[in-house]
Amino acid sequence: MNVGGGTFREQSPRAWDALIRTNLTHVLHATPRAIPAIKLSRRGGSITNITTIEGYRAAPDFAVYSAAKAAVAHFARTMAVELAPDRIRVNSVAPDITPTPGMMGIGGGGPRTMVHPLNVQVSIPMGRVGVPSDISNTMASSGWFNWPGDGYGNTLPASVLDLIRPVGDS
Repeated sequence: MNVGGGTFREQSPRAWDALIRTNLTHVLHATPRAIPAIKLSRRGGSITNITTIEGYRAAPDFAVYSAAKAAVAHFARTMAVELAPDRIRVNSVAPDITPTPGMMGIGGGGPRTMVHPLNVQVSIPMGRVGVPSDISNTMASSGWFNWPGDGYGNTLPASVLDLIRPVGDS
């Protein structure tokens, strides 16, 4: 059985509800809980949703799953515009094949049998399936900031310190 649960004609409305609840509704419930905490920081922040490549392309037997994941991607775009004035960024990460513990049974024998090796070489630019750390351990800036007028640095530049220094301090 795949994540989609069979062809659309084989799925029941109850199965649709489960797929939508698992893949979309949880994102809708989590987002408003994150917003107040991010707003408190006054520096802004980021909300990152995990969707899937199936949210952007058609895939047999994944109609409702793909629709829910496409909704997550569009929700992120809409929330990015809505929350931008609060300095909250909203993005989606859409991985392709990434074997995780929950996917071990797909394809009958775990990640090695999920796809044919030739298909990986032809359809995935890196020539290999993903690993969870490809998605979760990305730290592009790692504490570096691009200060306007001062460029990149990992400490507050003098121009910023001057703005936040209490009057009378030197």
